[in-house]
Amino acid sequence: MEVRKMMEQNLAVATQKNVDMWARKEMEERFRIEDLEREAKNVQLARLHTENRSLETEVHQLMKKCQDEREKDTAEGYKELGYEVDDHISDNIRRLDRLEIEQHTSKHHTDHLLNNIQQAGTSKQISFQEPLDGYPTDESNSSKVSFERSRETFDEKEMELLNEVRRLRQRLATENRHKKPPPMFPNN
Repeated sequence: MEVRKMMEQNLAVATQKNVDMWARKEMEERFRIEDLEREAKNVQLARLHTENRSLETEVHQLMKKCQDEREKDTAEGYKELGYEVDDHISDNIRRLDRLEIEQHTSKHHTDHLLNNIQQAGTSKQISFQEPLDGYPTDESNSSKVSFERSRETFDEKEMELLNEVRRLRQRLATENRHKKPPPMFPNN
């Protein structure tokens, strides 16, 4: 019986060693599989990272292209706006010049007419005074009053025109300050 007991113990020990060996073998196999899976995941992550970089570069290039196109469109828009503002300014300057010329011409013409009226009034007064022995006539007095009224009206109109020209120039200067396009900086 002792031999049998010993044999059973040896068999139990051998069985236990066999179970331990299979457990260790299975554990080693699991570790190897986990390492392979981890390596496969790392390879896949590296591939995805490379694809991501490629897509990011492509997106960056597209965004840069869109930005360049928008900046170009903006620059062209400001350029067109500048031309429109320049045309508007030129029109206003021409209009102001015409007003000044008309005003100057009108003033010169009015001065000339007033001189003629004065000379005519003086000569009429003298010619009427001579036959009437130096008595002033009602006609010469009324022409003087009419002349004075015309002169006052002319002076008022002249002041109105000068004020209008000044106001238009101020408005033009204000518009130029507000509509001046921002300075264009070169793209880097």
